[in-house]
Amino acid sequence: MRPVYEEFPEDITRLVDHVRQDRDSPGPSLDQLRHVVPDVGSKLKVSTPPNSQDLIYPFFVTEFKADGPGGSGSLWVATNQCLGASVSCVNVAECLNRQLRRCKSDKVQPIDSAAFSIAMSGTEARLYISWKHNELDYYMRKVKSFSLQEPEQYVEFRKHVRNIIDWGKDWRLKEIRKSLDSLLEGNRKIASQLAKRNSKVKTVPEDRNGRANESY
Repeated sequence: MRPVYEEFPEDITRLVDHVRQDRDSPGPSLDQLRHVVPDVGSKLKVSTPPNSQDLIYPFFVTEFKADGPGGSGSLWVATNQCLGASVSCVNVAECLNRQLRRCKSDKVQPIDSAAFSIAMSGTEARLYISWKHNELDYYMRKVKSFSLQEPEQYVEFRKHVRNIIDWGKDWRLKEIRKSLDSLLEGNRKIASQLAKRNSKVKTVPEDRNGRANESY
């Protein structure tokens, strides 16, 4: 885990700035937010239920922990779970990058393997980003914290989440598809070269008695 005062690498900074940008589509009004912002006025703190569509994004991890009398340190646990889960997402993308590097083609470029994660309770959300720093080290750093009982911060949190999903489903997915096409093209070239090489293999001639002639 990297400290918040440490600057991001240049490529990670560009990605974080992209996630922070304003959206063209209109967001929810403050009146609409009354139905989704967690109710912190009662003893039963009810937050928005998680997605029920079994959606899985290999670039975005969310860890929920309940608030309550025994909830001390729950976000600390969620953050540790984000560490492991987000690094797994980064490593999956790096597996593809390792195959791409074997292609040895100028047309093949590695994909962005960074991944986002959120550790949240019913009242607070912490957004993190993880990336591969070198061959041995994976880093994670907090991008921003959001107080979900504040309507303005809830809107800001929603904007970040939507931007992350749009990035993953659009630009990042296009990168992956392009890379897979490059891998497929490379495999076809290798198969074609092997086929040509096999066709040039000499057949063993036979003598008059039908035996293999070893003196060719």
